[in-house]
Amino acid sequence: MSSIIAVGDKWRAQVRRKGYKDQTRTFPTKILAEKWSREVERQVDHGRAGQFAPTTVTVGKLIDRYTEEIGPIKPIGKNKASVLKLLKLHLETVPVATLTADRIVHYITKERCVKDVTAAIDLTYLKGVLRVARALWKVGTVPEAVEDAREMLKYMGLAQRGQERDRRPTGPELALLRDWFGKCSERH
Repeated sequence: MSSIIAVGDKWRAQVRRKGYKDQTRTFPTKILAEKWSREVERQVDHGRAGQFAPTTVTVGKLIDRYTEEIGPIKPIGKNKASVLKLLKLHLETVPVATLTADRIVHYITKERCVKDVTAAIDLTYLKGVLRVARALWKVGTVPEAVEDAREMLKYMGLAQRGQERDRRPTGPELALLRDWFGKCSERH
């Protein structure tokens, strides 16, 4: 059974079921709290509630394991490696059990200070790590927290699509580029 209560300007969701550990989280909106509580209840109903991560499993440990085990199977490119390194730097000590949309938004806006396409890439790679951890290693992650963070960033105007380029370089611009590349290649 779940309960949602207002705590100041936030909403606390608590799920209690006999025979299972109580789960409690706080959210900025009632809708996010309800969504999370429904997901927890669904996991309990499907017998997956025991997968909730203990406090010793951190985001940093998951990123390390992902790099070691998934990297050889599905090679990680330079960009993804760089993003995973930054995610680990900022979220290394965060227990998976306490990773919330609020914490992810804080990482994107205050620690990483990115927005739009760059923020979307970070969120995609983080969600990938969490999904692999849940599916392959049976660690109780909540990849939905990443989607909740994405929604919050969209609402804040920080997760918009990139600007499409719709013009071609002019003849004089191409000539300048050719000259510059010609001079640079002569030096090397």
